[in-house]
Amino acid sequence: MKKIAFLLLVVISFCLMTNPIWAKQDELPKITAPTNLRAEVDLDASQIKLTWKDNSKNETGFIIERKTLDSSYSEIAKVKEDATSYIDSEPYNNTKHFYRVRAYNSEINSSFSNEVSAIMGSIPVAPSKLTAETVTPLQITLTWLDNSKNETGFKIERKRPGEGYKEIKTLGPNVTAYTDSSLANKIKYSYRVRAYNNAGESPYSNEANATTGDQDTIISLIIGQNTYYVNSKQKTMDTEPIIRDSRTYLPIRYVAEAFGAKAAWDNPQQKVTITMKNNVIELWIGNNTARVNGQARLIDSSNTKVKPIVVEPGRIMLPIRFIAENMGCSVYWNQNSNEVTVVYSP
Repeated sequence: MKKIAFLLLVVISFCLMTNPIWAKQDELPKITAPTNLRAEVDLDASQIKLTWKDNSKNETGFIIERKTLDSSYSEIAKVKEDATSYIDSEPYNNTKHFYRVRAYNSEINSSFSNEVSAIMGSIPVAPSKLTAETVTPLQITLTWLDNSKNETGFKIERKRPGEGYKEIKTLGPNVTAYTDSSLANKIKYSYRVRAYNNAGESPYSNEANATTGDQDTIISLIIGQNTYYVNSKQKTMDTEPIIRDSRTYLPIRYVAEAFGAKAAWDNPQQKVTITMKNNVIELWIGNNTARVNGQARLIDSSNTKVKPIVVEPGRIMLPIRFIAENMGCSVYWNQNSNEVTVVYSP
C-alpha cells in the first residue's frame, strides 16, 4: 500500500512539472519590444502615421495604444505580425496625441516601445498690430488684431525694464482688448500677446510699450472734524475745516503738502504764496482779490465777502475751491455728509 501511494505522488509531481499551465512565466519565450517608434502628421489627410522597428520573430502582431493630455492610454488597434506601420485616421483635431506600441502573441506581451507624440491640427496665426495706451495714471489698455480662426484664447505677457516677460492673463477666443490695472507709478511696461490652442501657441505679436503716470491724489475732509484722508490713509490736522459765508475754508498747509505744493507765509504783507509746478497763487488776509500767475482775480465773483482768514491756533484758512481749481484740482461737495473731496490728477 505504501509503495502504491509513493508511485502516485511521483506521477503527480512529474505531471505538474511538465504541464505548461504550471510552468514559470520566465520560462516562456520572450518577445523583444519594438523600437524607434515615430509619428508623422499628414495635415492634408488628417492622419497620423506611426512607424517602428520590428525586433521580434515570435509575435502574433502589435498592439497600438493612444492617449491625449486629458486621457489615459487605451488600445486603438491591433496589426498583424511583421507590421512596421499604422495610420491613425481618427485623431482629434487640434489635439496632442501620445502613442506607444508593443508586440504580443497568445502567451505573452512585450514591453512597450518608446513613447512619441504628434499634434493633429495647426497652431493659431499670431495676433498683430498690438498697441498699448495709458488710459489713467495706473491703467494701460491693450488692443490687437485677431488673425486666427482656431484659437482657444490669448495669453498676455508683460515686463518691466531689466526684467523678463511673465504671463499675466489668459483670455478667451475672439478677444481683442485688455486693460491692465496692476501697475506702479512712472514705469515703462512692455507687452506682447500670442494665441493658443491644443495644437500649441502662435508666434508672439509685436511688442507694445506704455508708461504709467502719477497716481491721483485724493483728499477727503469733513466739516468740523480734524481727521482727513489722503488716498484712504487717515491723517490729523490741528484745525478742522469750517464753513464761512457759505464757503468751505481749509487750513491750506495740509492740502498743499498732500499735492506736492509749497505754501509760504509773508508776515509783513500778511500774504500766502502757493507754488505748484508753474502756478503761483498769492492771497492776502482780509483781501477778496488774489493774484494767479501775476494776474489779479476775485476769489469769488459771486460773493465778495470770501477772503482768507486766520483762526486759532493761528492757522491760515483759505477758500478751498479757489485754491484747488487754480492748482488744477477738482473739488466735490457732499451735502449729506458735509464732506469735501479734492482730486489732483498729475
